[in-house]
Amino acid sequence: MKRKLFYAFLAFLLSIIAFCLFLAFYGVLGNGNYTILRGDLVAQYIDFISMYIRVLKGEEDFWYSFSLYYGSGTILTFAYYVFSPFNLLYLIDSVSIATMTAIVITLKIALCGFTFALFAQTVLKCKARYAVFFSLCYAMNGFVITLHFNLIWLEAAYMLPLIILLLFRLADNGKWLALVPAWAFLFLTNFYMAYIVGIFSAFVFIGLLILRLPSFSGSSLKQCIKPTIRFSLSVVLATGISAVLLIPTAVFLMSHMAADNFGFDPLPTTILEVAGSLFMGEMPDLDNRAPYMYCGLPVLLLFPFYFVSAKFRLKERLIIASVLVFYVLSMLILPLFIFMHAFDYPNWYFFRFSFCICFLLCAI
Repeated sequence: MKRKLFYAFLAFLLSIIAFCLFLAFYGVLGNGNYTILRGDLVAQYIDFISMYIRVLKGEEDFWYSFSLYYGSGTILTFAYYVFSPFNLLYLIDSVSIATMTAIVITLKIALCGFTFALFAQTVLKCKARYAVFFSLCYAMNGFVITLHFNLIWLEAAYMLPLIILLLFRLADNGKWLALVPAWAFLFLTNFYMAYIVGIFSAFVFIGLLILRLPSFSGSSLKQCIKPTIRFSLSVVLATGISAVLLIPTAVFLMSHMAADNFGFDPLPTTILEVAGSLFMGEMPDLDNRAPYMYCGLPVLLLFPFYFVSAKFRLKERLIIASVLVFYVLSMLILPLFIFMHAFDYPNWYFFRFSFCICFLLCAI
């Protein structure tokens, strides 16, 4: 285990170096005049985090509106924006908000490399040097690099490999309790992205059960009951732990629901744009006609060989192909697209589930 942690930490450090080089190239670090504060980061997130820090310092009252709608003035803001433990770093007064934001984003991206390296070594039995390399591919994928300013979404990116690792442990030896705090952490840090991770995790778990079935007979299917109960119980317990936040948030959302102010237009994305997004240089516009799926040329070149190699079981390849096809269809078919975005049509930044595809491509 120490060896695995060593190489996971190496992936962590290399991810930091890679992202810092990215920021330096674009003038955010070094002698450049640019800032990492852009888009929603400067228009929303930093304002809310600043309020959160003032509350922690006792300069504002967190409870001021909790007599109304279970806290309608602040609960949704806190539930969606500020419960990441990384936000506590903003309490360091000697570091500016812009600098600390760059540090927080860099650390979250580095954790993507760390957790993927653990997953690759533990689940895929990948050699350490390969695990580190493909961890960098995952940490620097198109979703992370393009949407790094949505720092509240990055929790899901680095937790995904850990969640999948724990699902494999559940399927292999029945251990499931570690899933409870992992789910709870996701629910508390960002319930919206937790939904996206949950959908992908459910697909993976179903695939694992099918893969481990010797046949589709009645006795074999009974073997799925116990792990399915444990999987469901982990989600229920995590939801209970998070209920102090999720229940008032849900009450607020239900009491403030209104009709959408725009229609669910047909998706403009084509299969060629989906394929093109796998290559460097395909930059989506604000309405995201192409998803964020680039995760390195080596991944793209090696990807087809998985499906033609007899080294891998046919059942495994069919399961992986089914998941990939579903996700591609979710980019092209509106009802699936709405389902994957928690039954809503997102304003800008479409294909918020694309980091799940990047994870799958790197794992393959």
